[in-house]
Amino acid sequence: MKSALFIPLLFFFPQPRVPSQTSIRFRDPLFPQVNVFKGVPYGSAVNRYTRKVETLLMDVYTPKGDPWKARPAVVIVHGGGWVTGSRDKWIFVRIGKDLASRGFVAASIDYRMAPSYQVRKLPESAEDAQEDTKAAVRFLRRLAGLYGVDSGRIAAMGSSAGAFAVVMASYYKEEGKSGNPGWSSRIQAVVDLWGGIFDEKEIQPGETPVMIVHGTADPVVPYKKYALGLEARCKAVGVPVELYPLQGAGHAPWKDYNKFFPWILAWFHKHLRLSQVSGLEALPGYASPGTLRLASSGPSNLQCFLFVSAGTAKIG
Repeated sequence: MKSALFIPLLFFFPQPRVPSQTSIRFRDPLFPQVNVFKGVPYGSAVNRYTRKVETLLMDVYTPKGDPWKARPAVVIVHGGGWVTGSRDKWIFVRIGKDLASRGFVAASIDYRMAPSYQVRKLPESAEDAQEDTKAAVRFLRRLAGLYGVDSGRIAAMGSSAGAFAVVMASYYKEEGKSGNPGWSSRIQAVVDLWGGIFDEKEIQPGETPVMIVHGTADPVVPYKKYALGLEARCKAVGVPVELYPLQGAGHAPWKDYNKFFPWILAWFHKHLRLSQVSGLEALPGYASPGTLRLASSGPSNLQCFLFVSAGTAKIG
């Protein structure tokens, strides 16, 4: 039998860590308090219905007391059929705080919509919303230092009309003129909550990975046309996609939030590349001598050097 495995470790952390024995950044709520910057102007554009210039606002959520200076960010876009809804509706406030408490920066945005007395046009309203979403992404990159954003890790998530906005912002080429020109509007990961895309051909190989959560009995945004259609197009061109059907659920099933929010965190963890080696520990049934497994979580900019005595271990 081979001798016991002894592994001295040397870690280099480029940024301070928040001490924790059991909690994991980006998965667990490490920060009981969050900062909220309300009504931050991120751009402006002409509303096609009122013909007036509209100032675009966002609420920014950051973890209070977090020493990190470069955090992944998520743009949150509300639903409402392009005629109603708001960035500060209770569920979007909750999402912003839930993300910030786990170490993200979250930005919940308003965008151009049709007045309630006018019939909104499609896909024109959706195209306006996606242009405003891109402006919000560019804003976070422009002011990354102010809000502590890692400009290489920006995701977007939306529900219903907001989901159309974030999906279209991920694949449509039109940048629009809503603000912050010259900065990239690239979205690294997108979450579609019961939305979709109007022109699937806009999705091309190598583009943004998309996660879909959709009720199979949705009467407003039909599951088969939009969820299955989006999934099929992504698979056809090789874009990473995961579909999470909510069996029997209708439109906007926020009652299932506690079920699908962990799925969203896992999606961001994977596609924003948030992995780091968090420690070495023999899991139950894996005592030394034997197999030692690594569990990982967190941001990817951590270097870890593992030194193993010669002839005592096989790594693979």
